[in-house]
Amino acid sequence: MSALPKACEQCQCERIAIGKRFYSLSPWRRYGGAILIYLPLFVSLPFVLLGAGVLYAHLRVLGAENIKSYWDFVPGWSTHRYSKLSDQITFKMDMTAPW
Repeated sequence: MSALPKACEQCQCERIAIGKRFYSLSPWRRYGGAILIYLPLFVSLPFVLLGAGVLYAHLRVLGAENIKSYWDFVPGWSTHRYSKLSDQITFKMDMTAPW
C-alpha cells in the first residue's frame, strides 16, 4: 500500500524556499540582513521605555500605590530551564556566524 502524496507534492506550483541559499550568500549580505531585522527593534526600544516611564508617572500622579516593578514579574533564576550556557542546545552554522 503506497502512501498518499503530500499536499505540497500534488500541486505543480512553485513554492517559496526560505533559507535555501543561505550558505551561498556572501557574509556581508548575511550580516546586512541581520541588521535589517534588528535595527527596527533597537530604534523603537527607547520609545517603548519612554512610554512605560510616562505611564508609570501618570499612575503615580493619579495616586496609585503599591505598583509592582518589572522585577516582580520575572521568575527567579532557579526556575530557568538551563543552568549554564553549555547545557543549551545550539546549532553551529559556520565560521562567519557570530552566534
